[in-house]
Amino acid sequence: MFRRRWSALPADPMFPSDMKQLGYFVNSIDEIRNISDPNMYFKYFISKNERWNDRQRFAMNQAIESLIHARLEQLGLKKTLLPARTPPTSPHVPIFVSANIAKARRIIVIFGESAQDLGVIAHRVVGGPGGVAKGSIESVVRAIQDADTWNRTAIVIANPGQLWWWPEGGRGLTLSGRFAVPMQSAVHRGREYDARLNAIPGHETVGRHVRSVFEEVLGGMVREDAKLAVVAVTDVADEVERFLDDDKNWEVWGPRMESLALLGGFYGATEGIKCEGFKTFLAERTRVWLGDPDPLDVPLANPEGTYTRPGMGCPVFSAGPEAYLAETLLIHAHPAVLKFIREVASAEDFRNPHYEIIEAPPQDEDARFWKGEQDAKNDQADGEAEGADDQKEVADGEKTGTAEAPESATGGDKGTKSDQAGGDAKAADDQKEDVSDDKTDTAEAPETGMERDEETLQPNGEKFAGTESDQADGEAEGADDQKKVASGEETDTAETPKIATETELATVQHNEEIIAAAFKESASALTEEQEI
Repeated sequence: MFRRRWSALPADPMFPSDMKQLGYFVNSIDEIRNISDPNMYFKYFISKNERWNDRQRFAMNQAIESLIHARLEQLGLKKTLLPARTPPTSPHVPIFVSANIAKARRIIVIFGESAQDLGVIAHRVVGGPGGVAKGSIESVVRAIQDADTWNRTAIVIANPGQLWWWPEGGRGLTLSGRFAVPMQSAVHRGREYDARLNAIPGHETVGRHVRSVFEEVLGGMVREDAKLAVVAVTDVADEVERFLDDDKNWEVWGPRMESLALLGGFYGATEGIKCEGFKTFLAERTRVWLGDPDPLDVPLANPEGTYTRPGMGCPVFSAGPEAYLAETLLIHAHPAVLKFIREVASAEDFRNPHYEIIEAPPQDEDARFWKGEQDAKNDQADGEAEGADDQKEVADGEKTGTAEAPESATGGDKGTKSDQAGGDAKAADDQKEDVSDDKTDTAEAPETGMERDEETLQPNGEKFAGTESDQADGEAEGADDQKKVASGEETDTAETPKIATETELATVQHNEEIIAAAFKESASALTEEQEI
């Protein structure tokens, strides 16, 4: 008996969480490049084994995260653990807050995507064209601080992605990162979620993390009269709207909310707004940016929507043609977002204007212009009308067919005898031709048993022997040709017909030689096949 030991399984690959040891560096334009080939970016496919690729990327992401966190701390932000007063060894979620959060009059809260690490906007930009600052929250923080000359604005960077606690590593991970942690072997299937080990109290889901940020951070670390400007991206934007779309929550946070900027959220279009106060706030002090071919910050729709865009409860703006990926919305649209926040902050009575949206007129039967119940009623009425028309046409057709049938019969009786005789003669000729064709088709090639349609090739390949009817037809055609030649001689001059006749005969003779050679080769091939 053979048995497999656990020690015989291949070991899980290990990579250092250090950028230099992994073979990369940050160049002068803030892009991560390969040390051995500075023209190359980060290379994911280092092996045909996906486990090796994932483990290397996991280590690289940790190195990038450490680099970004160090830069944020240099900008004056400090890392804070949630739940509050949690020791570093216990399950926690790290966030970044400004040092002046307790004194600031305005708080800008940024909720990134739930698939990204803390401080990362898009790894495809951090590790590729664009660089570390552009692909991380560093660029947004610098833009906020550059405009805040009086140091009255604080920043809170939430962390809705790293909500899966990794006990061995003592840190939270994203849903994709949890599958790349070290395992007992390279062939183990992964880590199972266990709420007793992997859940973080108060941050079990993205929605609960949003609630904890509002209640613990904004409710316990900032001034009571501080105004809130919230920026939320994609799926987390929906969770922020869902939290505020509650009468009890809006009663607490509504008076403190100054503006709301959404990037890629669709809560207002897919779920009806229940809270009237939040509904008014959406129309007046909220905007959403979506990827669109139009330039950045071009208005696309008003709160009620357009023919091609459903109403989202707030004005819709373009994030630019470059933001075709949801994770890059904040990278390309943050200048317009911060401009909107400043406009709202500078005017206490700010209201979103009503924009004039020019759009192509709707086309009939176009699914993009569906108007809901009214279109459904119109379609039902059109279907009933078409059904009635079809029934009427069928009834009219039956009446017409009944009326025309006697006339057709009468018309047949009125046919002339000559037409009938002509038809009988034609039918007889057709039968005669069919019989002749049957006789010709039944002819078989000698010795081979293969059927030939018109002619049979002799073994010597020099002459063609057809059926008697074929010979008779050939003689008749020859007589006709001689008659045509004689007629041509009488009509034209003596020399010209003579030359033409010799040329034609030479051409015919040449063609016969070519055909004979071809059939000779075919006969030889058939003979060889029979011998084989």
